Amino acid sequence: RMAELCGSSRIYRTVGHPASPAYSAPKILWVRDEQPEIYEQAVCFLQPKDYLVYRLTGSLVTDYSDASGTLLFDLAARTWDPVFLEALALPAEILPALHASTDVVGEVTPEAAAATGLAVGAPVVIGGGDGSCAGIGAGVIEPGDAYCNLGSSAWISVAGDKPIPDPQERTITFHHVHPERYAPMGTMLAAGGARQWAWELLAQEGVDLDVAVGETERGAGGLIFLPYLLGERSPYWNPQARGTFVGLNMSHTRPQMARAALEGVSLHLRLILDALSEQVPGIEAMRLIGGGTRSPLWRQILANCFKMPVHTLDLQAGATSWGAAVAAGVGVGLYDWSIAGERIQIIDVTEPNTDDMAFYDELAGVFADTYSALELIYE
Repeated sequence: RMAELCGSSRIYRTVGHPASPAYSAPKILWVRDEQPEIYEQAVCFLQPKDYLVYRLTGSLVTDYSDASGTLLFDLAARTWDPVFLEALALPAEILPALHASTDVVGEVTPEAAAATGLAVGAPVVIGGGDGSCAGIGAGVIEPGDAYCNLGSSAWISVAGDKPIPDPQERTITFHHVHPERYAPMGTMLAAGGARQWAWELLAQEGVDLDVAVGETERGAGGLIFLPYLLGERSPYWNPQARGTFVGLNMSHTRPQMARAALEGVSLHLRLILDALSEQVPGIEAMRLIGGGTRSPLWRQILANCFKMPVHTLDLQAGATSWGAAVAAGVGVGLYDWSIAGERIQIIDVTEPNTDDMAFYDELAGVFADTYSALELIYE
């Protein structure tokens, strides 16, 4: 309905995202239409962190990064889009006031202080969304810097000084925690989640699957795995896509199937990197955070697929929390933005292997063609 009323292309160009039920606006509309008794009682629709700020300060506010995940935020103007609100018959009053992520938006009230132990009057900075804070935690602030978060889901993001729409609408753009930056990115739904699924499914008593996979040759014996166990976002935006093994024969082993899962996630991230690189050329290295970085084999596969060095950072799962702390520190004048990069330590550099790089470069095309061949089957 949003696409019909507002125009799908205009939505993407304005807010940086395709029309999708994953975002806030369709959920607000659903509550309005399906649960009107709840909607009528609602004063304001907040993201989780913004609700915490409300409880601490009494302020109904959000920041640009979380606002850019609503389908209602004009990225370039940094305002709620009045055209969309009018077309959807949504009053602006139900949306919180907009702020940069580093703005002090209130102080801890006596009631909140009694509940939390925080000091009365302590300044509260609004902060940012999880992905945007992770970018700060990875030290990705200057235009052209890039990082990959390899967790249950995964994404690749770069920093930019303006919104960067993709003509084919394969990637998305959030507002950065830095008030003058944007965060173009591509996201996938099942990365570490696909690995966990495969490891649980293929576990065998007495066999260390990590060791066995490390001893398995590249290409997994001609086996390709499409990691679309939850549907997929970038670059396809297809909720009907499904996980698929292609090329199975009687000789394939469990370790080969497990390796195919690692390679499938890596090849899909390569497709995302290719889409981003068309709009943001010159990416020379990839910073890596998230639980998946614990696997040296996976880091090597990623470096080979990306055709660039992979820099593993020391923070890992703590990168998002550190990014939030930087936003707070900048907001109260304790830090400036330089601290984000200064505190980052690269603990491992994985260089791509020339022969493997050429192998995966060719396999990436086969991988993409495999999805294209199955798209009608998924429907």
